[in-house]
Amino acid sequence: AAPTPEPTAAPTAPVPTTAPTTCIYVDFIMNEVALPFNTLPPNFTNPFLDPDSYQSKALDWICSPDGVPAPGLPDERVAQRWVLACLYYATFQVSTIFTDEAFPPGIVPPWFNSQRWLSSDSECTWTRVDCNDNDQIFIIDMFENGLTGEFPFEVVRLNSSLTILDLGKTFSFAQIEFRTILGQLTNLIELRYEEANFISLTGIPTEIGNLKQLQFYSAAGVRYVGALDGLAFPSDMVDLEYIDIESNEFSSTIPDAIGLLPNLEFFYIRASGISGDIDFLNFSTKMIEFWCDENPGLTGTIPSAIGTSLPTLSSFSITESSFRGTLPTTMGNIGLNMVQLFMNDNNLSGTIPTEFAQFTQIEQLTLLNNPLMTGTIPGGVCILVFGPLDDFTAECSICDTFLDHPCCDNTCP
Repeated sequence: AAPTPEPTAAPTAPVPTTAPTTCIYVDFIMNEVALPFNTLPPNFTNPFLDPDSYQSKALDWICSPDGVPAPGLPDERVAQRWVLACLYYATFQVSTIFTDEAFPPGIVPPWFNSQRWLSSDSECTWTRVDCNDNDQIFIIDMFENGLTGEFPFEVVRLNSSLTILDLGKTFSFAQIEFRTILGQLTNLIELRYEEANFISLTGIPTEIGNLKQLQFYSAAGVRYVGALDGLAFPSDMVDLEYIDIESNEFSSTIPDAIGLLPNLEFFYIRASGISGDIDFLNFSTKMIEFWCDENPGLTGTIPSAIGTSLPTLSSFSITESSFRGTLPTTMGNIGLNMVQLFMNDNNLSGTIPTEFAQFTQIEQLTLLNNPLMTGTIPGGVCILVFGPLDDFTAECSICDTFLDHPCCDNTCP
């Protein structure tokens, strides 16, 4: 019998291809969160055109299961998580010219602490940030946390709640244009980015003057150059108590506006290319600590306001500069408030006022390397070495003894 042919197998229908899932947050992030800033930096380009930009990476994460882990999360929280993801991708293990200077070739370390970042946990539990009672970020504290890369301007999206921003002693940097962003963080009470790489060619950004609630400002050693402008510190910054802008290169005088800040107590401007005088102190009434050492261009005299209109000073340091003239007798009026008085390595002249005997709580008094000083140390001043004063140096030509005890700690022939 003829063989029976095998039936032809019915064709297999192709398995339908699953339609790609569209992330529901793309339009919201791109058009409502990322782009409509009040003031965009110059030469701004749409970052989402580059899939490798930190903004695109942050959006990809938002669209992942961890990005928005709970259905119905308010838009404000979605936006907040995207902003923090921008901060992470922009500054986590990113190579720049600054990391090239700081680390061996090819080495860029991660953050020191990134616990829970980019996890499905609430962003309020991520390390180095904190939220208020409304789950809004109000603290970003990255001090010494090893940030690299360029600090992202998207953080301005947190301006309604952010009160503390600390980027001190990191390897992050910010371009000149970032000043427009700083000026929009108007709820800040503390702003620190000392020893980071925030660049300015015009001194302290005048936009800092927009931060009317600011209490603490530190921008020491951040590659700022250019003259100080009083508009950076207008007198209506009534809460500002602390300014540290030392180790920059301002090549200017200190504007009187600094002295007109009504509640400024601490001001540090050492090694900053400052010249002229410190007469701004004539307008200050609450200064407690002022240090301006290592500014050889400072050639003025010590203001007589110290001890009269300014009775609060407890630490005054002007070493390694070029101050001239005599020590004001009015300084003695500070009395027991004075704890530290550093005036060595200048061109001061005249005698030590007998009124300095009123510094009964002083611990350090340095006058060494002022060869124009004359006379001898008054007995009432010398007797202070039997109290808290444990560091007293002066020219050997004016050092004396009291009750057979040398007044000065430095060795004299």
